[in-house]
Amino acid sequence: MPPAARQLQIVAPEQKKLRPADVGASADFLLSMQEGGAAAVVGLPRTGKGWIVKVASQRMPRLVVFDPYGSRDRLESERGHEMFPWDGDLWSLRELLDHPDALDCSPMRIIVDPHLPRKKLGQAFSALATLCAKTGGPPGDPIWLVAEEASLYSRESTEAFLELTSGSAHHGVKPIIISQSIGMVTLYAMRHVTHIIALNQSADADFENLRKHCNSPSNDFAAAVAAWKPGDRPLHWRLGA
Repeated sequence: MPPAARQLQIVAPEQKKLRPADVGASADFLLSMQEGGAAAVVGLPRTGKGWIVKVASQRMPRLVVFDPYGSRDRLESERGHEMFPWDGDLWSLRELLDHPDALDCSPMRIIVDPHLPRKKLGQAFSALATLCAKTGGPPGDPIWLVAEEASLYSRESTEAFLELTSGSAHHGVKPIIISQSIGMVTLYAMRHVTHIIALNQSADADFENLRKHCNSPSNDFAAAVAAWKPGDRPLHWRLGA
C-alpha cells in the first residue's frame, strides 16, 4: 500500500469571501444528511465550495475523494502556489482496486487520483463508485464519497451517479458532488440529490437545472442563486424543506 501522505492543513484563502461561521454552518448542513441522501456543492472557481466540504470532511470518519487533480494540487502546493489539496492518503485507482480492503478501515481518508486523461475519467469514477458500493459500511459508519470536479466526467458516468444517488441507503455510501457548474452535471446524476449548497452560478443551463430540480411554489431557489454575490451566505436546499 502507498505510504500515508503528509497531512496538509486546511486554511481559508483570502480570495474566498465566505465567513468562517457560514462555512461551519454549511458543513453542519452537509453532515446532517441522513443515510440515503446525496449532496451537491456548486459554485464558480475560488468561491469556497471545496473549503466547505473539506471542513465537513474533518468529521467524516470514512472518506474517499475522487480528485483528478489530487497529485497536481499537492505538487503545486509544495512549489509554493496557493493550492489547497485534500489531506489524506493519496492512491491511484489501480492501487485501490488492487487493495480494496483499505476501504474497510475506520477511520480512513483516501484521495484517489486516477492519473488518466479526461475522456477516461468517467470510466474510472464508475469503477471507484462500484467498489465503494460493494464495500459500504454498517449503519452510522458509511463511506462518504466525494466526486471532485464532477462536471469533467458526470456525463460519461451517469449510470454510476444515478446508482449512487438513488441507492445510497442500500450501499452504505453518502455521495457528495462538487462542481463549478450544476448545468454541466446531468439531470440524471442530479435526480436523487437531496441536499444542495450553492454559491454563484452563471450559465443559463445552471439556472435551468436548479429550476427543474429545486424550485417549488414557495421557493424560487434558482432566483436566489442568480442573486448570490461574494460575501453572501451559501444557499442551502433540502428535498422536502
